[in-house]
Amino acid sequence: MSKWVVLGLFFWGSLFLLALPIYQDITFGINCESYLKSASDDPSIELAKTDLDIALKYLEDNDLTNGYSYYFIKDRQSDIGFWYTRLKTARSDLDAITVDASGLETSNILMKLRETLLDREGVVAPAGIAGYPYQRWFAFSGILSFIGLVFCGIFLIAILESY
Repeated sequence: MSKWVVLGLFFWGSLFLLALPIYQDITFGINCESYLKSASDDPSIELAKTDLDIALKYLEDNDLTNGYSYYFIKDRQSDIGFWYTRLKTARSDLDAITVDASGLETSNILMKLRETLLDREGVVAPAGIAGYPYQRWFAFSGILSFIGLVFCGIFLIAILESY
């Protein structure tokens, strides 16, 4: 096998391993975070319920209802169960509003929902949740891809110096 083929395999394999966590993050952003953001901005209870239901369904379908988003750190910021419970509570608060509720009550519950879903940085979610439950795999693949790219660099330098 040619040394260029080996170099290419290592290089593209390393890039693929780096791309997996990025893909997971984009997928989570599209299928969950965008709906949580939309629910926080919705002007009516019904629209907020619809958007929040879509986000909750994604979380339930992908088993993002308990556990910790970090493999080694088990704190409140990485507690997926706590975050999921807050979202479910916010959803039940929306159900508690009756059709004949005053504008002030509706406005207050929508503001409370916004405070639950957003902070200054954007949507409130455990850091690293997009990679859950593959944190170990992503850490391992990150290390492997780093080693692979370093190997590609060293191998490329050796090839170029031989010419």
